[in-house]
Amino acid sequence: MTPFGLYVLTQEYMDKYYIAKYPQDKETGERPFFFAFKEELNDIYWVIPISSKVKKYKPIIEKFPKSGVIYELYGSKESVILTQNIVPAKLEHFEREFTVNSIHYVLKDETIKHEVITRAKSIIALIKHRDIPFFKEVKDLYNSFTK
Repeated sequence: MTPFGLYVLTQEYMDKYYIAKYPQDKETGERPFFFAFKEELNDIYWVIPISSKVKKYKPIIEKFPKSGVIYELYGSKESVILTQNIVPAKLEHFEREFTVNSIHYVLKDETIKHEVITRAKSIIALIKHRDIPFFKEVKDLYNSFTK
């Protein structure tokens, strides 16, 4: 696994574990793409969904800045990195790398990486150490993966 690589999760993960209220492309049936990075203490990966629905998420991000980051990722189209919708996964939950022109897309911009990881770690801390109703399903999933 490449840190900050873009991946597609398995259909089994999406059906069994993925939080239903989180972004899913119901129109085309495609799953969202995810940035992934490994937790340092165990075999858990944290994955952050990417959405092209910038208009939908821009007001949320303006109100809650830690909820996401808007950037041009691949190509000239803006995308939203939804740090508020971060979820845990295991290695077996990754189906494949997301590629652009047959090359695995990996986030290289250090400024974006720093901003995303800072926001993600803030959300992960809330998930692990606070009882916040919005994150209950994610916390339960994390606990089940770390048993």
